[in-house]
Amino acid sequence: MDWDDAYAIQDRILAAKLKAGARVAGYKAGLTSHAKMKQMGVTDPVFGFLVDEFTVPDGGEVKVGELIHPKVEPRSASSRAPSSLGPAAASPTCSPRATWCCRASKSSTAATAISSSI
Repeated sequence: MDWDDAYAIQDRILAAKLKAGARVAGYKAGLTSHAKMKQMGVTDPVFGFLVDEFTVPDGGEVKVGELIHPKVEPRSASSRAPSSLGPAAASPTCSPRATWCCRASKSSTAATAISSSI
């Protein structure tokens, strides 16, 4: 299996989720540091999608008992598309080209954007 095969499979998974009524909530990039790419033996970052089933609303609760191996990695999330997150999601570390930015987290089983302050 090569990267083209992997991305083709990912595209089919996304198509099935969209057909079942999911909507794309965002995208993610992995293996973005040169050190991690070297450690994993790759030369380019990898990219994926997030659907609305992975989102947690502001003030929502992550159901840790439903996760296989829960852990959290801090992240930041941004979008170039209009958002209803409002000014509470603003962050000084956000790119000025982004229309919104928020703190986020990634669990081991799903990347979950959390729009409230952590």
